[in-house]
Amino acid sequence: MSIYTVIGYSLPDGGHVVQSIHANDSTAAAVGVRARRGLNREEFEVVAVAEGEVKFTTVDHTQLNLAPYAPSGE
Repeated sequence: MSIYTVIGYSLPDGGHVVQSIHANDSTAAAVGVRARRGLNREEFEVVAVAEGEVKFTTVDHTQLNLAPYAPSGE
């Protein structure tokens, strides 16, 4: 077993999911994260699966356009 980090979107919650999990392969990792959250196939969209534990860091938002982007007034 290896550690995988699953990045996905939970439709019922309307938010992103980033979770590390031990699994036999990347598909098993994504299915495992979905199951742990009690979601079905239609409720969990996988964005990416990375091998290993991924640690995110912040960026200076004044230097970038970050998603989702909505122009002022919309």
